[in-house]
Amino acid sequence: RDTKLNFHRAYLDCDWGMRTVAFAGAGVPLMADIPVHKMMEKLQNSYPERRDELVEMLGIDLNWRMHQLSDGQRRRVQLLLG
Repeated sequence: RDTKLNFHRAYLDCDWGMRTVAFAGAGVPLMADIPVHKMMEKLQNSYPERRDELVEMLGIDLNWRMHQLSDGQRRRVQLLLG
């Protein structure tokens, strides 16, 4: 039984991009003003074909600013980087 793929899994939960902030509450989105194309640049540059295919498939704009995204857009970015 080949189990090599067991070591190449990622857990993507619904709290990605969220954190607890004192006096603001739990599950507050990270409000960093960073464009998608600047996130995990090494990964994106290492696999440009993968990135381009996922960007097209998921309808992602690499110039989106993370602090302006809806929850659905944030989840699509999570899939891109996951």
